[in-house]
Amino acid sequence: MSSDSEVDFPNRNKDNLTDEEFMDSDLDEDLSESDEAESFTPSAEEWRPVDDHDCGPRPVLFTAHPGPKHAPAPDAKPVSTFVNLFLTDDIVNLVVNETNKYARQFIEDNHKNLETTPRSRVHKWTPISNEEFRAFLGVTMNMRLNKKPNYNAYWYSCNLSQETPWFPVHMN
Repeated sequence: MSSDSEVDFPNRNKDNLTDEEFMDSDLDEDLSESDEAESFTPSAEEWRPVDDHDCGPRPVLFTAHPGPKHAPAPDAKPVSTFVNLFLTDDIVNLVVNETNKYARQFIEDNHKNLETTPRSRVHKWTPISNEEFRAFLGVTMNMRLNKKPNYNAYWYSCNLSQETPWFPVHMN
């Protein structure tokens, strides 16, 4: 036997071949497939000499108008524009009602414990509105886009170059 391609493996399928035998058999198949593909190559893909008169392929005529198709209004607030795209009024009403219901139940169930903790935030609880909930979601999503070192940095900054007034304006 002069080469690996001449090796005959009687009664053996690819599952029983060694790694080397398997790789050689795949290589033989790949070579025969590429030979067939070359015989069907269209003449347009053949190399040709380039001269001074060759301008290359014709440019594709672009007829669409670039840019966003449904851009928000110039005076639109980011919170209402983007949150309203995926949150329906029904979903917002459900979340707001359930949040307020949970807070009411929590205060009622823990009334005795809350009497002993006068500084608890729960004493300052007021029911949330749909508008407040939407603003909260918008601010939370925008926090992901505008990274700050800590939570407080979104609300105030000692350095004017680091200040982001958008956050306190929407959650005052």
